[in-house]
Order: sequence, then structure tokens, then C-alpha cells
Amino acid sequence: MESDPKYVGYEEFLFIAPDPGVALLVKKQLEGLAAGKGGEVLKEMATEVLTGRIGLREAMQVSAYEQELATNIDKFQSHWDNLSSEERSQAQAAADRFLGDLRQEATEV
Repeated sequence: MESDPKYVGYEEFLFIAPDPGVALLVKKQLEGLAAGKGGEVLKEMATEVLTGRIGLREAMQVSAYEQELATNIDKFQSHWDNLSSEERSQAQAAADRFLGDLRQEATEV
């Protein structure tokens, strides 16, 4: 996979996620946010982080970004809590497969 030249590489996130697959996951999640998946505030935050204008740790200290992330995490938690145990097991299995694929991808980059 060729990365966008204007964005930092997944290696930028190894300080918070020493597992290359998890670091790549962080980068991909930020790319999704930069594409607008989390609304305008998180789009701005992700773009700032991915372009290297601000570090992820610094971004987490900006109250507007922190509040928006907390809101989205609460929504996810609510959704997760409403899943059946079978749905949670299926989601966990899919997540495990996806992380395995990302680990493979990270070794190929």
C-alpha cells in the first residue's frame, strides 16, 4: 500500500502503539476521521495530526478535540452495550482478523 505523501507514516504512532498493526490502525482511523467520518471537529484534528502540524498527544490536550472524541467514544460504547453476546463475539472475531491483516500490511510497507 502506498501512503499519501502529505501524511505521516504509521511509524509516527509507534510511540503509543508499539505493535505495527495497531499503529497502522491508528493511522487508518485518523485517515477516516480526516475524510469526515467523525464530523468537522475530528476532521480538523485528524488532518492536523496526519500532516504533522500537531502531535497526537498534543491534539488530545485540545479541549474541543478531547470533548468530541469523548462524545464519539460514548456513542460507540452505547452501541457496543446494545449488541448481543453473539454480535459482540462476531465483531471481536472480525476485529482480530482485521488487526492480523494490518500487521501483515505493516510488514510489507
